Amino acid sequence: MHPRQLPKLRDEVSAHYEQYPSKTISPMVNGAPLYWASDAQVKQTCRMSDELDDHSGMLDYAPTPQGFLWLDHTEAATLGAAIRGHNVPFRVFSWDRTNDAEGKLSIIAWCLTKDGPLPRPQKDVGPLFPFVWGRFGQESTDHDVRVIYAGRSVRADPTLLHPLMAMWYRMTLPRFVTTSVSRPTTAQEKRARNTGRPLQELDVTLVDVTTRARKSSATVELGATAGRTLDYRQEVSGFWRMQHYGPENALRKKIWVDSYERGPEDAPKRRKKTTVKVFK
Repeated sequence: MHPRQLPKLRDEVSAHYEQYPSKTISPMVNGAPLYWASDAQVKQTCRMSDELDDHSGMLDYAPTPQGFLWLDHTEAATLGAAIRGHNVPFRVFSWDRTNDAEGKLSIIAWCLTKDGPLPRPQKDVGPLFPFVWGRFGQESTDHDVRVIYAGRSVRADPTLLHPLMAMWYRMTLPRFVTTSVSRPTTAQEKRARNTGRPLQELDVTLVDVTTRARKSSATVELGATAGRTLDYRQEVSGFWRMQHYGPENALRKKIWVDSYERGPEDAPKRRKKTTVKVFK
């Protein structure tokens, strides 16, 4: 799915739940900020999610109070669940922490209705089917994840929704992830010029594997390790990281690294660039 089709999908799901009201789903989807994750990003995120063991992190990493995240992949083996023997890929994650009476974070994993067996063939179920539902609190005992089918639900392990937590975490790490705003294609711009219809401005955040490469130092002393060297003083903002610890560094824990300065102490100080991320 092209990112510019995502608003239409969200609005179709929202319209469906206006016709068949849901006190929980309707406010979660209606007007939610849009995100689009590439196939490469989904695969890397799933590998990372196996290392996460702190379920309460769900409450800490969400980039916005609500969201509608499209996963541009089709492999259930990478990210999905089974419905009556059918392996169905997750195609959308949506979340909301503003409408729960207990302040918990609600998460839904959706599949495309055409990807799996219809739960109620005689009824309209919309373009997406919500088949995994989760609520996350501050403590692990507060979590409740269920797989839903034909009006029945079965408890599931909370780790089933850990890939979303890993996706949020990776979105804060520019070393691994590039986030950008969706732009129209050349063909779409040409069509808009020919028809005289203005292109609709979209608010879709694209999440992809970073393509940034480290710059190597132009001059390296003999015997020194090649790598990046700074000839200026620079401030580094504070950030979260997953710290290795325990026997053979096999465990991980989330820690906060305070801001600090890097570079030679007697070098001139470079002014820090200001970056503003806008979520509408």
